[in-house]
Parts: sequence; C-alpha cells; structure tokens
Amino acid sequence: MNQLSYEKGVELEKLVAQLFKSKGYDVMHNVKLKGRSGVEHQIDVYAEYKCPLHLSRIVIECKAYDTPINKDIVMKLIQEVLDLGVDRGILVTTSYFTPDAVSTANGYNVDLWDYTKLTSLVGNIELPSVEPVSNVFYIEPKLSAEQSKKVAEKQVRGYLEGEKYWNSLRCFTHIMILIATLR
Repeated sequence: MNQLSYEKGVELEKLVAQLFKSKGYDVMHNVKLKGRSGVEHQIDVYAEYKCPLHLSRIVIECKAYDTPINKDIVMKLIQEVLDLGVDRGILVTTSYFTPDAVSTANGYNVDLWDYTKLTSLVGNIELPSVEPVSNVFYIEPKLSAEQSKKVAEKQVRGYLEGEKYWNSLRCFTHIMILIATLR
C-alpha cells in the first residue's frame, strides 16, 4: 500500500468528519477506544447519532492511498468493529478496493467508500448559507497558481475546522479540489 502522505490522510479524515457532522452526528477525530478484549484501538473518525430508542455508533477508517485497498485492511476494520461492539464500520479511500476486499466486507457491518462514492457524498455536505454579495467587482490576481492552490487548501482546512466563509459555493469548489489532490 502506498499512502500518499500523512497530511493528505489527515485532510481526508477531517473531510469525512465534516461530512458526518453535517448530517447531525456527534464526531470525534483521531480517538483511542478500548475494546471488549481490553485492547485499545486508534480510530480515525468516531461518529454517534442519538435516535429516540437507539444510539448508533460508527467507526470510520480513512486511507489516502494511491493503490487499491486489499482484504487485510478490511479484516482489521472488521476486527475493530467486533471488539468495540459498534453498529457499523466504514472504510474510506481515495483509491478503490480489490475484489477480495469487497467480498471480505460482505456479511459484516462494514461499508466500503471508494473515491467515486466519497465524491458523490461530499456533494451532499450542507454548507453554510450566506447572503449574496451585492457589490461584485473584478480584482486582478496577484498570486501564482501554486500560491492560489495553497490559499485554497488553507481555506478548505478552515472550513473543515468549523469556520464559515462568505461564499459556500467557493468552499464546495475548494473541497472538491482537495479531494482531487488526495488521489
């Protein structure tokens, strides 16, 4: 497995955490949970949703890889789901899954989200509503393409950490750019 970079992995985790927050889940990022066996598991994203008669608990593992995810990684998540006694596990990747990985996940409470599924779900993130800007004017850009990309990545990071920007469409565009760079 070729992990793209630690930073890309953290960005993917934050993006997934924001997706669950936008759907009303209580979310913890990069948390350690002790299982029934007494073993402590490091979880990328832990999400809870309180229903009137049930507490739904999900563990999410994020893999920013440029190669396919194999069955061994799926098996590790299945073991964590069983040991922690949670309702579901989700494995998210910027790549795709091998046929053996897909077969391994079948029959367990484990969902597999590849790049295609992730990009379709991110389109459903509820972005902050904003008032339209009435005085729009053009400003000649003074940044290079590389500098612009760095600014966009910082803005996405800020959005994922809860800051609101004046233009939600702009935030969505930056998030999609970030996802594309995670591949």
